[in-house]
Amino acid sequence: MVDFGENTAQGEFWNSKPGQAWVRFDEAMNERLSNVTEHLMKAVEPLSFNSVLDLGCGTGALSARLTQDYGPSLRLLGSDISQIMLERAQEKNKENHNVTFRQGDAQIDDFGGERFDLVISRFGSMFFDDPIKAFSNIRQAMSKGGTLVFACWAPYKENEFFYLPRDFLREYGDETSKPEARAAGPFAFCDKEYLNEILSASGYKNIKIDEVKTTLATSDTPEQNANLLMKVGFGARVIRDLNLDEAQISQIKEQYMAHAIERQKDGMISYDALIYLVTAKA
Repeated sequence: MVDFGENTAQGEFWNSKPGQAWVRFDEAMNERLSNVTEHLMKAVEPLSFNSVLDLGCGTGALSARLTQDYGPSLRLLGSDISQIMLERAQEKNKENHNVTFRQGDAQIDDFGGERFDLVISRFGSMFFDDPIKAFSNIRQAMSKGGTLVFACWAPYKENEFFYLPRDFLREYGDETSKPEARAAGPFAFCDKEYLNEILSASGYKNIKIDEVKTTLATSDTPEQNANLLMKVGFGARVIRDLNLDEAQISQIKEQYMAHAIERQKDGMISYDALIYLVTAKA
């Protein structure tokens, strides 16, 4: 049995079908999240750093981008609880000899005893059972005066990629509640006051939480986009939970395709998004 530290629920989740789906749609999801990546890269431009912890690195896209922009002198560790996603990250970064990856629960992991000038995360920081313990532990792995930079989701109803696919499922019996703020998951930190309390209690200083409006956009065809929505995101989670027959699944896909055609413009399908861009000092 794999040891997921103190975060067993998230470990099991991201090492099963959801993690497999993210690997399958790796390139497609990284295209959709590319605008967020650019906001993160802009945030770190003024900083001076030689060592980086990519927290919740997933399939390693941000790790690859950092190495591309900052070169072989940068030392980077990618940390994630999902072995499935880390295998993809290692494959993607196999030519980057200054990059290593480590599976573990960031609430308790010592990150190999290393210290980091920069801790960065693209949507990998919201899945802790005990966020104060996690961020306190992460701070202990940072250099004195090191910087924490991460992107997390603002409220659910501000993010079309999550709520629109679920809207089509109401007729099939989707009675599940909206994602809970403060509960481990994508919207754990959608309450800015709560997020500030977490970071303050974890010992961080100079905390700044900026709201950033952006889009998740893709050049996928409507059918490709529908295939992804059937497997990734909250709509996909509901589809997994409902006892649907093949005809219903086919109908949902047709609805997703029709909706994508309606919002497609100049070859791009876009979803409005609101994120928090967070910075703090150790």
